[in-house]
Amino acid sequence: MFPKKNRLSKKEIEEILLSGERIHSPHLLLVFKRTATQKNNRFAVVVSKKVSLLATERNKLKRRIRAIIQKLNNYKKDSIFFTKPKSVTLPHNILKQEIEYLLRK
Repeated sequence: MFPKKNRLSKKEIEEILLSGERIHSPHLLLVFKRTATQKNNRFAVVVSKKVSLLATERNKLKRRIRAIIQKLNNYKKDSIFFTKPKSVTLPHNILKQEIEYLLRK
């Protein structure tokens, strides 16, 4: 789990979903809003039941994504990552490449 300073609240998530920009990759969707005043990067990770019916797989995917994001901390964006169904079976290096690609764009 992210530290509190790096988490988005439900109100902020709704605001980003309404007015944020979207970038797609084959296995992820990034919805973000640029923030120049924010000192800390804030993130949320959403894995729906469409991805996997098993909670253990969904939680594992969230942990993998959070671990990758915590190592990449030089972006001034409030971001929400949505996973697509085939992302559960991705190897770590491909998942990392997609997250880096989305954050660079």
